[in-house]
Parts: sequence; structure tokens; C-alpha cells
Amino acid sequence: MVGDRYIPMKNAVGRSSFLVVNTDELMDFPRPLTSQWVYIGGIDAEKRSSLSPFWNTILSMRSRSVLVSFGDISPCRRRNDILLQAFSEIPDTTFIWHREENVSFNQSNVVVVQKFPGRGLLADPRVSTIITDGRVNSLHDVLSGGKPVVCIPSDQTQIRNCHQLGKRGVAAVTDCRDLTPRSVKEMIKQTATTEMRDSAKILSEAVTSKQTSPEERLIRTVEFAAKYGSSVDLHSNDDNVGIVQRYHLDVFVPLALLLATVVLLVAWIARSVWDKCKKNWSQKNNEGKSGAHANEDPEKPNKSSSAEPKGGETVDDSKETE
Repeated sequence: MVGDRYIPMKNAVGRSSFLVVNTDELMDFPRPLTSQWVYIGGIDAEKRSSLSPFWNTILSMRSRSVLVSFGDISPCRRRNDILLQAFSEIPDTTFIWHREENVSFNQSNVVVVQKFPGRGLLADPRVSTIITDGRVNSLHDVLSGGKPVVCIPSDQTQIRNCHQLGKRGVAAVTDCRDLTPRSVKEMIKQTATTEMRDSAKILSEAVTSKQTSPEERLIRTVEFAAKYGSSVDLHSNDDNVGIVQRYHLDVFVPLALLLATVVLLVAWIARSVWDKCKKNWSQKNNEGKSGAHANEDPEKPNKSSSAEPKGGETVDDSKETE
């Protein structure tokens, strides 16, 4: 709302009955969420249709085909030289490149098209993978088609989308700025492995096997919110807690004090034991030195007592008897 009735986005989200998210829960990163979150990923994806003779002719040109699709403003579209060089080194593959403008490349295994049936092509077994920049709509088509992805993102949102699929084991990811012919070839080779193809197929089956479609889920959510509004409170209590509870200071501070007390106690005990051992060691050293002086040779002659009479003088024993 604008004017006097303007509501800041943070407050509007806090007062909302539901949060509708344009992604799929099987593609998103696992995290704790409240019941407010409603996933409607793939709601705008086109329906699967049979391929025309034109597309059957293109897919029959070689043993396998790769779909290439980037956004209109993606910087990866300006890396034509790198992509074409990589494509030229894979002559047994037809690369179907989706571009809005009418251009052509002098390369026999590259076919430029302005429109293509996304889900119909990805469902065909002759298409082995798709090269994309990680736009959420193209990734939803990939999920339904069950094909591995070569993901070349160019912004933070696309990076997050690509790594979501990379975590599921169905995408090979590299940044658009790090793109080289060798990296493109390696990623295409990686998506051709049995492990990645099986992971993509399992994820596709899980997405299509959900009980409710995105359209039905959105309709039911909007009808429920219009009927009951905020009377059904699905908000978390964490919205109104203080700083102590929000950052769990009531738990971490006592634990930190307890840990500090234990460390100081152990340090004091260790210091006491060390001082006692040091004192005993000093006493033993002092006792050892005293014993060494006391144990000197007692038979060593004494100069005063062992002096013999000079000049042949004899001692008169009679004086002693007297």
C-alpha cells in the first residue's frame, strides 16, 4: 500500500497468513519452516506436448542432443566463443541453442531456435541434458523432464538455484566468469554418468508424484486465507521474543560460565600439583648434596695427628704412665 496506508515489507510479511514461494520443496535446501510456507514451484511451466516433425528431424541428426538456454540479460550469452569451441570438440552431439534474436553460427552441430517446447524436449530420451544459467523456470522444466543440468549461474539467485540441484546430485555447476571450453566439456561429460542420470530421474518422479499440483495448492491457500484470514494463527512465537531468547543467551551464557569455571579449576589443580612436585624435587636435590659431603673418605690421613717425630725423636711412654 502507498500513502498513509503504506505497510513496510517486514511488517507485511509478519502479518501475512501464508507465504507463497515460487520454488519446489524438493529442490530447496532443507530447513525448519512454519506452516505458513506454501511451495508452488512450476506453476507457470508449460504443459508437456508431443513433438512436431521439425523437432523429430533435429533430434534424429545425431545420437544425442543438448538443449542450451540462457536468459536475455545473462552475461553467459556473450561467451559464444567459449561455448562454440567446446561444442565443436563434441561432434557427435547436436546442441539446440535457444536465442531470442535471429542469429546463426557456422557450425554443423549447433542449431539456433527462437522457440522450443521445453517440457516436450526434456521428456524425449534423445535429449541428454540442458545447459542453463539457473533461472527458476528452466529448472522447474528440468525437474519435470528428469534430465541432468549443466548450470552456469551469473548472479546470486541463480547461484543458489544451481547449488540446490547440485546438492541433489543432478547438476554440474560452474560460475559464468570461470567458463572455459575444457570446463564445459567436463561438465557435459559429468552429466552423462549413470549416477547423475539416475538421480535426475528419481527427483523427477518424486516431483510429479506429489498429491497436489502447484495450481491446486495455490487456489486452496488463497481461498483459505480469504475465508479465515488471520484468525488461524500460524506464526512462530519467535517473532515477538526478546534478544535474550532470540539468540539463546539464557542457554549459552550459563554454559560459557560453567566452561570457564571448569577450565580455571583444572588450571588451579594442575598448578598446585606442579608446585608440589617442584618442591619435592628441590628437597631431594638438597638432601642428595648433604649426603655427598657427609660420605667423604674417613680414612684420609689427618696432618695434625699423623705427623711423625722429626730427627729420630722418640716418645717417652713413661710420661703417659705418670
